[in-house]
Amino acid sequence: MKQSIDVRIVIVVVLLAAIAQPGIAQTNPGTAQNASWRLSFTATFDERVRTANLLLENASKQYKNGIDMQRNYFAQPPLADFSIEAGSALPGVRGFGVAARVAVKSEWQGDYFRSDNLPFANGATSVEGNLFSRSVVYWKAQSAGIAFGRDQVDYNGMLEGGLLPSSRIPWYDALRGYGKLGRFSLDSMIATIPAVKAWDGNDVPLEAGYGFETDKTPTTIVEAMSKITWTFGPQSSGDKESTGAVWPASSLSPGQFSLSAADHAMLARYNNRFYLTDLFPLISRHQASVPQTNNSMVLTAAWQPFSWLALSVQAGFDDINLNGIGVSDTATPTIDAYVLGARFAAPLKTLQAQKTQGKYGLFASNIEPATINAYIEAGSTHWLWGNYDGSQAQPNDVNYFLRFIYRYPRYLGGSILLPLTSPYGPGVRWISSHGEIAFGRAAGARQAGASRWGFSLGYRLLFLDLNTEANLIDTKVYNNTTTENAPRSYNVLASIPISLTFGALCGTIEPAYLWHDGQSAFELEMQLSYRILAGTYTGTEQ
Repeated sequence: MKQSIDVRIVIVVVLLAAIAQPGIAQTNPGTAQNASWRLSFTATFDERVRTANLLLENASKQYKNGIDMQRNYFAQPPLADFSIEAGSALPGVRGFGVAARVAVKSEWQGDYFRSDNLPFANGATSVEGNLFSRSVVYWKAQSAGIAFGRDQVDYNGMLEGGLLPSSRIPWYDALRGYGKLGRFSLDSMIATIPAVKAWDGNDVPLEAGYGFETDKTPTTIVEAMSKITWTFGPQSSGDKESTGAVWPASSLSPGQFSLSAADHAMLARYNNRFYLTDLFPLISRHQASVPQTNNSMVLTAAWQPFSWLALSVQAGFDDINLNGIGVSDTATPTIDAYVLGARFAAPLKTLQAQKTQGKYGLFASNIEPATINAYIEAGSTHWLWGNYDGSQAQPNDVNYFLRFIYRYPRYLGGSILLPLTSPYGPGVRWISSHGEIAFGRAAGARQAGASRWGFSLGYRLLFLDLNTEANLIDTKVYNNTTTENAPRSYNVLASIPISLTFGALCGTIEPAYLWHDGQSAFELEMQLSYRILAGTYTGTEQ
């Protein structure tokens, strides 16, 4: 019954947006207002065959870091995906906006090796009841904006494995804002995370005064972030408003360089005792908070020397030990993390359509627009990264909800735990890369004038060096003599995605090779999707 009510809400939102009067949004300041909206529906069937059931994390590991969960569940496309965007929910549009997304996918029941994405299990329907993955309102102007609701967010710029809130997370329930003053910009976010215990019971212990949602004293978990950025280099129209993304705070133009500093914190209070300083949009919560917080300081440098090349580096610190310079400090070591990435994207030179007199008469030749792109990233996280929990702090401040853990609530109870501030959790070194060459209407091309067809050939590579003991649940912060020198696990994943698009249909096959500590397996993923787009929006397709 509750699910049917949710679906009715979606239908009402769609109808309201479809009949909205002109004046909702303004795509070009100074011109007549017009209503911009877009509907998207995608149906996808996904099938995988394997030579062996192989995980990248040890199958016997009790507290996992969500690596295989991301790859085998969240990365699998839903059977049906419906979204509506109107007004400033669309890239490059100002004013008021709304967006909603409903996805029909299978419910997580502990099976890492499902063969397809059909929402059935053991002969019965098994649909994840949390249908809404996006439900948000926006207000955006040239130099400021706010968003309130459920949405995906990303504050890492071009880095895919960044240390700040990231689109790796299914969604955030948050209040966000940004502002710009010349070359200075500020981003701020306050989000809540439901304190739902892990679906398999493997979760953090709790002190008195704290509790899961089903306990008598449930705790509210708050995630807060403030990020300031200064941009150097030539002024451009992109400094005024980014038109290529919904949230216009981190784009650079060729020749520009930016430096940013972010205060990222997890907050959970004894008996939910919060303070106004926890909510301030620009502050060091480590300095301003009376109770304990888990603070992460993240410094980011980004440079776009050319239109086809972007570079970025991040350095994060959960804790900095000052004993070495004579300042009395705790026994925790410096807890750090680093990410370095580079992205290349450029159109390929193509022949123009022309008529040529050949031996057998007049014929036409035309090569479709094409692009080539590649991304490479390397990173590492300390074995305590994200693990601070207030241990050895003043009484009533030891709080395991301070650990940087995201909790995805299942509709039928229990949550799926994922690392918040890194792609693979603590104690990991990684190298990842992917790229493709795309022609026509393939996902990577999207060039004006392309025909109804498209083709892309790509690659994906991932190398993981994992600390087998480090995790975000039971790794001790103090007096820990084992985790730093725990055995390592080495993993390789390589695949070649090949896609063919014609009109609304897209088919993909992706053979893959997995290697885990001397064991290997092959996988073949086959995917067929059908997508329908409608609306008045004529900007960049996403």
